[in-house]
Amino acid sequence: MGHNASQFAERLYSTRAQAGEAAPALLAMASDVADSGILLRGLPANVHVLRDGPDATLERIRSALTTIRLQTGRLASLHLVGHGAPGEITIDDLRVNGETADHVASSLRSVPLSFLALHGCHTGAGEAGLDLVSRLEASIDVPVHASRGYLGRSPMGGNSWDLDGLARTLLPFALASIEAYPHHLANVNGTAGADLLDGADGLTTGDDTVSGLGGNDTISALDGNDLLYGDDGNDTLYANGGDDTVYGGAGNDFNYGATGNDLIFGGDGNDALSGADGNDTLYGGNGNDTVIGSSGNDLVFGEAGNDWLWGGKGNDVIYGGADTDTISGGANNDTLYGGAGNDTLSGFSDSDVLYGEDGNDFLRGGANADTLIGGSGNDTFSGSVANHNGDTISDIEIGDVIAITGTDLSSLNGTSLGSTIDLGSGTLNVSSSASLTINAAFSGGSTSLTFSAASSSGSSGGSSGSGLTVTNQTAADTAGTATGRTLVNNSGSTATGSLVEGTGNGNVVTVTLPTGISLTNSGTSSALTSSSAGTTLTGEIQATEPDTSNQSFLDGHGQTFLAGNSGMSMDIRSITFSSTETTAQTVQLTGQTSSGGEAFVIDVSGLPTGSTLQLDNIEFAAIVGNATINGGAGQNYVVGDSGSQFISLGAEDDTLAGGGGADTIGSGYGEDILYGNQGADSVFGGGGMDTLYGGQDGDTVLGNNDDDVLYGNRGGDTLFGGENEDAVFGGQDNDIVYGNQGDDTLAGNLGDDQLYGGQGNDIVSGSEGNDFIAGNKGDDTLVGGSGADTFYFEFEGGNDQVSDFTAGEDTLAFESGLTYSAADSGGNTVITTSDGGTITLIGVSKSSLGLAATAGWDLA
Repeated sequence: MGHNASQFAERLYSTRAQAGEAAPALLAMASDVADSGILLRGLPANVHVLRDGPDATLERIRSALTTIRLQTGRLASLHLVGHGAPGEITIDDLRVNGETADHVASSLRSVPLSFLALHGCHTGAGEAGLDLVSRLEASIDVPVHASRGYLGRSPMGGNSWDLDGLARTLLPFALASIEAYPHHLANVNGTAGADLLDGADGLTTGDDTVSGLGGNDTISALDGNDLLYGDDGNDTLYANGGDDTVYGGAGNDFNYGATGNDLIFGGDGNDALSGADGNDTLYGGNGNDTVIGSSGNDLVFGEAGNDWLWGGKGNDVIYGGADTDTISGGANNDTLYGGAGNDTLSGFSDSDVLYGEDGNDFLRGGANADTLIGGSGNDTFSGSVANHNGDTISDIEIGDVIAITGTDLSSLNGTSLGSTIDLGSGTLNVSSSASLTINAAFSGGSTSLTFSAASSSGSSGGSSGSGLTVTNQTAADTAGTATGRTLVNNSGSTATGSLVEGTGNGNVVTVTLPTGISLTNSGTSSALTSSSAGTTLTGEIQATEPDTSNQSFLDGHGQTFLAGNSGMSMDIRSITFSSTETTAQTVQLTGQTSSGGEAFVIDVSGLPTGSTLQLDNIEFAAIVGNATINGGAGQNYVVGDSGSQFISLGAEDDTLAGGGGADTIGSGYGEDILYGNQGADSVFGGGGMDTLYGGQDGDTVLGNNDDDVLYGNRGGDTLFGGENEDAVFGGQDNDIVYGNQGDDTLAGNLGDDQLYGGQGNDIVSGSEGNDFIAGNKGDDTLVGGSGADTFYFEFEGGNDQVSDFTAGEDTLAFESGLTYSAADSGGNTVITTSDGGTITLIGVSKSSLGLAATAGWDLA
């Protein structure tokens, strides 16, 4: 049925635009958008809305645009608000995607239109999104803007309505309504009650966005890369095929992954998370959580609370986080970090690496050759003779206990701790930074080994056999000339041998190689100092790293390291690996505290895919190739090339730098310096006051514990300060900056940034660009800087002050339901909110605002 322009004009809710007003806009919104009335509240007068059911047909849109042109004499922008997926947006019966793009474009080509905005989650993402935008722009001949991310309430806090290339001032909604909107633009929304949402409720095999809203919901996704939000209540969320993202929200939730590489967040409450197949990343969040990685190479974070964490199959990396955690690696080669608290870590099968970290931890390696590092506190290393055979226990201290079941080793009592302990039918590799005496006691079928400071006497309880075959040995040369040495392990079990010794500076470095792994070590036979070390390191980098830009990057960090240790003699070596194994392995390099140091160039490309390189007390390492680099003891400086590296070291003050790939750079404890550099990196601090740099591209940077300094640098970054008093700087481009807990200092710097102070008394500065600034809780100081900025205030926001508000340029926005009044006070305007908070506009008179001092004014 046709509709002429005069008939359709009666269905437009608007006022005629006058000269000087904003250009008109037509808003067509899907009828099933949850709580759409919140978004439509306080619409600017220039926005025209299609209402009364599913009006978003092309014929009605064409008629509405023509009517607006007749009424106002101006071109209107068209805003389609609905449910998106990469390369698609759906508004009731209107679907705009690759199949319909030509038809849509031909319908809109002849109507008066200034630009087209597609407000749907991920509509502009990926190749499909780029193709849709490009085709529409070319056919309609107007700019087309689409979102590459979610739209609506972020699970991390705040709201995002950003469309690529579209200024916030051109959005069709009032900014206060955007901030008050509590949902996401989901394909499917639940209700405030208990919902059961599945295919019968509109879920598809495409990329769905589903919000449970309130109540105890059950959501079952179908295939596709889905985004599931449980929101409030005790929810049960099931992913399915595809790479899904699952947010449990508040409440005690059950979140299940499926096939694909899933990202799962528990949120608040005592949650249960399971990754299933694929390489999944799981975050327990607050509360006492149960997190299971299941199959695949998973990354598991327990976070706050007393968590139970299980890696399952695959080569998993598991972080316990705060409090008392129980961590089990499961099958394959896992890396476990206890974090703070008295944790229990179990490797189970295969070759695992366990870090107890802070607290009095219990570590059990299980079968095969494991590496155990207790960290601070009085730690217990437990296992049978078969479990301990081939294991390496590092950093043994007074207060630690080695428990060995099923054998009597009381004969070791009073002997000195060497590099190995003879178990009778096996060998345990050990190391300590101190000279210790073994105290052995046998009781109940088990031997308990404790340690005390060594006296001048005592015999050795260890063995020096390495179990490695040495080939390609170059005879000892004069200082400064090359020497080569290949270590091969075909012994049938993990073995440890010497990598550096007798070079004149007292330095000793050992390597622990699994069966089937060979290492070639070349360098100089004597330690070097000053310029000789720098020249030799440059040569080893150029000989090992084939890419010239990577050579320059690695060498720059290497020379920085040498300059900071100019008084130390250095062993410079290049190390390459080869392997007859096909499964992932763990290789450990262990240095000792001495007057000398080492700088290694390590090519890991010859190791099996997924292998881990463990670095303990290695002063500098330049990594060539894709790798997982872990570490514990010592102050380490590790830098990677353009491969994709996971670099996370433990205690003490480390410097870690990714190269050109999409890297994960992480800190355990200590005052660390972390660089993401090129690529979309994840950079996270740990305990201690860390300094983190995102580098180029769109990075995620997390400070975590203690007083950290974070820099986003280039690219559209997302930065989280974490706990304590952080300083967070967005840098260039459009960044999202969260202070989180503590009294933080935030600066957006260049670009149109979003800044959220979080808890505490924060200083939040937008700097340049049109910024969105929210102090959130606490008594905050807000500074807009240049540009047209928006200051947002919420319930229980405290007593804030805005130091540079400019009437007529900047905007004040308030959470829905928060009313206010204003009065002049000492040359300032003081706004008092209905919950007792205040906002002081420094140097601004109420009369200069040109507004009434009553609730409901519009400060836009």
